[in-house]
Order: sequence, then structure tokens, then C-alpha cells
Amino acid sequence: MTGCIPDWTELFKKAYKHMQPGGWVESLELWGVSKSDDGTLKADSPAHKWVEVFKEIEKITGKSFFWDDKMAQSISDAGFVNVQGRRIKVPVGTWPKDKTLKQWGAWNRHFLLEGLEGFSIRGLTELLGWKYEDAQLFLADMRKELTNPDLHSYLEVTVFYGQKPEA
Repeated sequence: MTGCIPDWTELFKKAYKHMQPGGWVESLELWGVSKSDDGTLKADSPAHKWVEVFKEIEKITGKSFFWDDKMAQSISDAGFVNVQGRRIKVPVGTWPKDKTLKQWGAWNRHFLLEGLEGFSIRGLTELLGWKYEDAQLFLADMRKELTNPDLHSYLEVTVFYGQKPEA
């Protein structure tokens, strides 16, 4: 639901209102901030520019693309208790040595490559006013980075959940 929710706390309040006491709410989101633990993701990376671009889109639409550090607080502010969460590193590409992470990375890269234009093009052109050709050049840079075998980047999936108190 990344990029679709104007107010995550209000969303969780609505869920709270319609739940039975003792019920649980869970949010699992893949966030678009690329990271690298080994320095292969450079400061001038298209992935870093993508984040800055989507922060601008966020300002225009009022819908958050980067709420991961506030998710637990939103669930708690909605009235849930026993709020817990965790972050899971999901590689981009097949660079990990671990067989399972290598497979996750392949799927994640495929997902990103297939969805990149559909997720980005309207925001770039209609909301930010980029020329279509400039948007396509930027997305080409993103695709090149996503397929770079020397880049050891990952995204984080957050899983947060909380319980409606017993009556």
C-alpha cells in the first residue's frame, strides 16, 4: 500500500474500529530505500535519486512512500497494544551467497524491473512535469543499476503488528 495511504494512523484506527477485542492487525511493506552494507551503492546512485524524486511526489499527493520508521508508532497511536515489528533485508539481484537470499534477490529484482515504469511514470511526468523521454532515460538508468551484478544492494521489508486489547 506504499504510496496509497494518506494517513497510516487513520488507516489503523479504522481497522481497530472494525476488529474484535483480541484481534490482530499486521502491515507488511516493501520500502523503496536502497541500501548496501559493503559500499557498492554509491552516493550518486539512481536509486538514491529515485528516493528524492518520490519524496517530492509524496509532498504533492500527500501519500507516503517512506513510513517504515513510523509504522509501529502509527499502530500504537491507533490503540493497539503488544506492537512488535521487524525488518527483513531483501536483496536486489542474485549477489548473495546464501541460496535462499539469492532466490529472494532474483524475485525482487524481477518484481522491481517489471513494475518500475508502471509505478513511476505518472508521478514523473504528470506530477513532477518531466518530459516522457527524460523519465524514460531515468528509468533506463534505474534498470541498469538493478541489473548490475557488482552492486550488492537490498531493500527492507517491514512487518509490524499489534493487538486490539481484550474487552
